[in-house]
Amino acid sequence: MKKDIAEIKEKIKSKEEEAEKRRKEREGEIQKEGCEIVVEEERKKPPPLYEVLEPSPLYPAAHRAVEIRFEPGRGRFAVAADDIPMGTAVIHEQPVTYSLYPEK
Repeated sequence: MKKDIAEIKEKIKSKEEEAEKRRKEREGEIQKEGCEIVVEEERKKPPPLYEVLEPSPLYPAAHRAVEIRFEPGRGRFAVAADDIPMGTAVIHEQPVTYSLYPEK
């Protein structure tokens, strides 16, 4: 039984070490055996989840098939001028600002 407990503790320790190594890699740290930890000055941004593959010349954040129109009484709105395949990113913009609410 003591041997089983020792094995379990060893497995837990190795899992914690693996998790710590993955955490450091995600934070941009590179660790090599026998070397110091090197921290990148600029962290690489992750690739966007959605990307407009065919941007409009007038509205780079929108797909080329999207047109912006205006009508009195309706205001400004977007219209698909061409057929857009399902799953295509139509508009993608980065937020101007954002905040997190950790208590929620």
